[in-house]
Amino acid sequence: MAVMTEQEFKRQISSGDLPQVCLIYGDEEYLKKHYVSMLEKKSVDEAMAGFNLHRINGDGFVFDELYQAVQSMPFMSDYSCVVVKDLAVDKLKNDEFEPLLDILGDPNETCVLVFWMDSVVPDEKKDKVKSFIDAVNEVGVVLRLDKMSGAQLYKLLENGAAKRGCAMSRDVS
Repeated sequence: MAVMTEQEFKRQISSGDLPQVCLIYGDEEYLKKHYVSMLEKKSVDEAMAGFNLHRINGDGFVFDELYQAVQSMPFMSDYSCVVVKDLAVDKLKNDEFEPLLDILGDPNETCVLVFWMDSVVPDEKKDKVKSFIDAVNEVGVVLRLDKMSGAQLYKLLENGAAKRGCAMSRDVS
C-alpha cells in the first residue's frame, strides 16, 4: 500500500476495507483522534470492545504486551483492534525495535493495528522512524494529517453542514 491522502483513507475506511496496520500522525489533532476512533468502531463491535479492543500507551512500552494483544484472536468478531498511542519509535532499544518490525512484516489478518502519534512527533529524518514508516507502508497505510488551510477547513465545515441539512455562507459579518 502507499501513503494515502485523507480523502482516500476516508473512502477506504467507509467502504469497510480496513488496513491491517495504520500509522496516523501529523499536526491535525482533531482528525487524528477522529480517524483512530473511526478505525476502532469499524473494526470492533461495541458490545465486544472489552475483549477485542486493546489500547497500549507508548510511554513505558513493553513489547510483550503488544505481541500478546496483536496475536490474540478476536472474540465473537471478525477483528480485534490494537491502538498504540504515542510510541516514540526512535527511542526504542534494538531488542524492542527489531521484533516490532517483525510484527509489521507479518501482520495478523484478524487484527487492525493502529499506531497513533498524538503528542509524540516522529522525526522522519531518524533511521528508526524511516524504517518504521517504510515497514508500515509495506503492509498498511501511513496517514499524515497536517494543519488545513483556511479554504480546506471551510470546505470541511461546509460539507459537514450540508450533510446535516444546513448551509454555510462565506460572508460572515
